[in-house]
Amino acid sequence: MAGPSQLLWGVALFLVFDLTEILVSIGFSEVAGHISYVQFQPHMEIEMKKLQAVRRTLSGASVEPILAALGEFVDVEELFHIASRHDGYRDGGCIAGQAVSSAVQDLFFGGRGGVYNDVDCFAPAAGHHFESTEVRSRVKTVQMADVVGEVDYEQINARVVPRYRVLSSSRMDKLNLVQIDEYARNKPIELTASILRSFDFNCVQVGIDLVERKLVWTPAFERFLATRQIEVESTHTPAHTAIRLAKKLGELENVYVDQDRVFRTLAGAIMRLKVAEAHTERGKGQKDEMIASLATLGASDPRSAMGTLYGQRRFGKLLAQKARDNESTLSPYFSLCEEGQSGGVFSLEPKRLPDESFLRLASRRHVAEYARLAAVFLRPHKPEVKARAAALLRVDPVSLEPITGHIHIWPAHPSSSVIEMAHEKVSVKEMDRFLAVCDRHRGLMSRVQMRNSLAEQVGVVQVVQKLASEHGQWVYGLIEARADVYGHPFDGLEAYLTEQIGLAREDMLKPLIHRRLRQSVYDGVAVKELVTRAECFQEGEDLHHCIGGYAGALSYGKTVLLSLRSSEKLTSMWSSAEISLDDLARPVIRQHYGPCNSPACEAHQAVLKQVVDDLVVGELVARTRWLQRLSWLGYRVAPLVLRGRSFKRKAAAVVARFRPKPKPKFDPDVIQW
Repeated sequence: MAGPSQLLWGVALFLVFDLTEILVSIGFSEVAGHISYVQFQPHMEIEMKKLQAVRRTLSGASVEPILAALGEFVDVEELFHIASRHDGYRDGGCIAGQAVSSAVQDLFFGGRGGVYNDVDCFAPAAGHHFESTEVRSRVKTVQMADVVGEVDYEQINARVVPRYRVLSSSRMDKLNLVQIDEYARNKPIELTASILRSFDFNCVQVGIDLVERKLVWTPAFERFLATRQIEVESTHTPAHTAIRLAKKLGELENVYVDQDRVFRTLAGAIMRLKVAEAHTERGKGQKDEMIASLATLGASDPRSAMGTLYGQRRFGKLLAQKARDNESTLSPYFSLCEEGQSGGVFSLEPKRLPDESFLRLASRRHVAEYARLAAVFLRPHKPEVKARAAALLRVDPVSLEPITGHIHIWPAHPSSSVIEMAHEKVSVKEMDRFLAVCDRHRGLMSRVQMRNSLAEQVGVVQVVQKLASEHGQWVYGLIEARADVYGHPFDGLEAYLTEQIGLAREDMLKPLIHRRLRQSVYDGVAVKELVTRAECFQEGEDLHHCIGGYAGALSYGKTVLLSLRSSEKLTSMWSSAEISLDDLARPVIRQHYGPCNSPACEAHQAVLKQVVDDLVVGELVARTRWLQRLSWLGYRVAPLVLRGRSFKRKAAAVVARFRPKPKPKFDPDVIQW
C-alpha cells in the first residue's frame, strides 16, 4: 500500500494537471502554456464557431498594415518589383513564413506573434530550368555542395509539391531571398498556395501574394490560430524540421506542442527516408535489419516504389550548430551524427520511433504522405475518425495492415487530406457501402475524385446507385465514360444525369463504329463486336454490369467492345471485354469480366488473345486506304505490314544504342542513386 507521502504526491500531481486543464479551458493560455507545451498538451476539439471566427478575421484582414510592419525590417515595396531590382528573377511569388505569421497575430489576434528574425521572399527565376524529363524523374537527393553551405533554404534540394522547387537563396541583412523554379505557371495565387503547403509547420503557413497583393493561408494555419497548437504538416526534411521546432520552442510564447508525439513522428520520417534510400541501388547490403525488412515491404507496393525520395535527411554545419544549441530538447529523441569524411555533413539518428505497425504502413506509402498519415494515426482521435481513415486507406484500423483485394481511395482530391475527410460526418456504415460500389466499378472512382469532400463523394455514388436501380447497370458505364457530368454542381446533379440517360437512349440502333472482325467463332467461342447502343445496353443487362454505358466511347473510333459466349444457357461461360486500339503496336485489354464483374473464364481469356490479333488487322485495314482497295486481299497483306513496322522499330532501337549519348543537362555532382 502507498504511504502518506506518496498519497500527498499523487494528490499534488492530480491538482497540477487538473489546474492546467481548467486554466486552458477558460483561456489562461499564457499561464498554462508554460506548464504544458514541453511535455504534454491538452487534447481539445476545435470548436467550429471559433474556427469560423478565425476565418472571418483572416478574410477581412488588409495586407497594408502587415506590409507596414514588415517594412520596419526590409524594403517591402522592392519585393513587388523584384525583376527590376535583382538579376535572375521575374515579378511574382510571395512573402511568407514566420515574420508574416507574427505580423498577422500581432495585428489581428491579440499580439501573440513577436518573432521577426528575418523576412522570407520566394520569387520565381527568370528562366525555366526543368530542361528534360530525366531531371524531373530521377531521384531527388541532397547535393553535398548545398549541404556544406551556410544557407538553410539551399539545403532543401527536394521537390515536395508539384509546382516549384528551390534553386538558390541569398541573405541580405533581414531579407532571405529564395529563388524558385516552377513546374506550371497557372494563376499566381496557386503558386503561393503551393509554397505555403510545403512549409513544415502549421504556424507559418500564411503569406502575401506579390502579384495579387492578397493574404493567402491554409486551413492548417486557421487551426493553429484557433488552438495555438503547433503541428508538423510536412516531413520532407524531418531533421531540419526537428531542429527548427526545438528552436521555435524557445522563441514562441503561448503555444502548445505534443512534444513526444511530434518528435517521434519526425524520427519515424527519418526512418522512412532511410527505407526509401534502401529501395535504391545504394541501399543494397543494408546492415540494419529493420530498414531492410521495411524496404522489402515497401518495394512490393507500387505507391511506395515510385522511384523518388522527395526528401532528405542530411544537413550542413549551420543546422548542426543549431542542433547543438538545442541539445537538451533533441537528445531524448535523436543523436547528432557526422556523415562521411568531409566534416561538414550531418544527420540525426532516431532514438525513439513510432510503433512498428505505423512504420509498416508508412513504408507502403509515398514519402511525401508520411506527415498526413501521422496526423491521423499518431494523434489522439475518436475511434470513428480513425476507422474512417483506415477505410479510406483500405487498411485494418488496429494492425494497419492492408486489406487485400480492394482499391486504395485516398488521396481522393488534391485539395483534400485524409485527416479532413476522416473528420467528416459520414458514418462508417455509409463508408463501407460507398467503398463497395467503388470496388465493383473502378472507373466510377476516378469521377468521384473530382469532388473535394467525402460527404459529396458518397452523395454522388448514392445518386448513381439510385439511377442504376431505375434504368439498369449500364448507367454506371455511362457515368464512367462521361467526364463532363462531374462538372455539374451536386445540387441538381440527379436531374442532369437523368437527362443524359435519356439522351443516351436515342439512336439505339445507329452503328457507332465499323466492324473489324471477319469471323464470329474462335475455338468454339462465339465472339460478337458490339457497335450500337442497343447491343451494348443488352449486353450489360444480360451480364449485370456497366458495359452499356461505354457505348459513347465507341464513337471515338479506337475502343472495341466484345461479347463472348461459350454456351447459350450457362451464364458462367459468358463474358464482355473492352479493348483499346489507340496504338496498334500495343493493343490493350482494358477490361474483361464475366457476369456481375466476376473474372472471365480461362477459355475466354485464351481466345481473347486471338481476337485482339484479328482486331488489330481489321483496324489497320480500316485506317489504310490502299489496303481497303485490295478488298479481301488487304486482310492477308495487313499482317505483313504490321511485321514490317515492328522490324523497323526494333532496328531503330538497335541503332539508337550505338549513337553517342548527349551530354547530361543535370549537375554531374549530384549523387546518383
